Amino acid sequence: MLLGGAAPAVEPSKVEALSSGLAALNLKDAKKKFEADFLRAKLAENEGNVSRTAEQIGMERSNLHKKIKQYGLE
Repeated sequence: MLLGGAAPAVEPSKVEALSSGLAALNLKDAKKKFEADFLRAKLAENEGNVSRTAEQIGMERSNLHKKIKQYGLE
């Protein structure tokens, strides 16, 4: 049971994420899919600029490069 007994409201973006296939995955795979999709979107926002993307999302550039390679986002 949740603290306070009330169920939290579900934001529309969370409903979209669940309906996009994340709900069918286990937690580990859902996190990986979310992370890959998030990084892909942020890189696109920054026109592929890794330094700017890393700064925007609060990640070291070297770690972002590792994630890009891990998820095949080159």
